[in-house]
Amino acid sequence: MLDNILNLVKDTIAGSISNNSNVPEDKQAATIETATHAVTNGLKDNFTLGNLSSLTSLFNGNSSVSNNSITNNIIGSVTSELIRKVGLSQSVANVISTTVVPLVMKVISGKVNDPNEKGINVESLIETFSGSSGHGILSSIGKLFGKKV
Repeated sequence: MLDNILNLVKDTIAGSISNNSNVPEDKQAATIETATHAVTNGLKDNFTLGNLSSLTSLFNGNSSVSNNSITNNIIGSVTSELIRKVGLSQSVANVISTTVVPLVMKVISGKVNDPNEKGINVESLIETFSGSSGHGILSSIGKLFGKKV
């Protein structure tokens, strides 16, 4: 499942980076890899009990992903990583992260809420990002989405 999410995130980010003239061609691959890992690590780091309300809001499809605290946390992480690991300027890194992170969250939310989507659902996200399946808080999260975990 993590591979599916990584590929989804990477594909979404790659299109935005490849079309960004502010990212030098020799840094595009590193920018894509760094942003992909920062987004997926950010999701994993934010998949906690304290973020239950934000998680519900993020993945239920009923609110803007741009105004979500998890999205904002991940934007900050992506910006920092792009500056530190790739050497992009603050302004370029910020433009990239504020563009790609909400886009990725919308894509994931769309997959979660698509009844015909077999690859990504609430249960698989919980298991992927928490490392467990169907216990305690994970079951509670699933119930918030009307799903049995």
